[in-house]
Amino acid sequence: FMEAGLDAAEAGQAMWLVFRLAVTAANNGESGFDRFVDGAGDLVTDKGRADLDANAALWASVSHGTPHDTLDFDLKVLLDGLEQLMAERAA
Repeated sequence: FMEAGLDAAEAGQAMWLVFRLAVTAANNGESGFDRFVDGAGDLVTDKGRADLDANAALWASVSHGTPHDTLDFDLKVLLDGLEQLMAERAA
């Protein structure tokens, strides 16, 4: 990271972020987002709340589904962001 233009503190933060992502993305046998959206279903599925349609669709897509490991997606987003940051520093 430092060779790409990040200072020592930023490089350390980037490595720590990758580590935290790996630890928190582990599949524990539950749907990946249930612990974050628990209780939101009643709110977003409330009939007559057209203003929450997008939220309801999001909630339905990430909760109570088949357990899955989000590491691949999460890591891609993180590494793409780091790559962009390093490209900006190198320019």
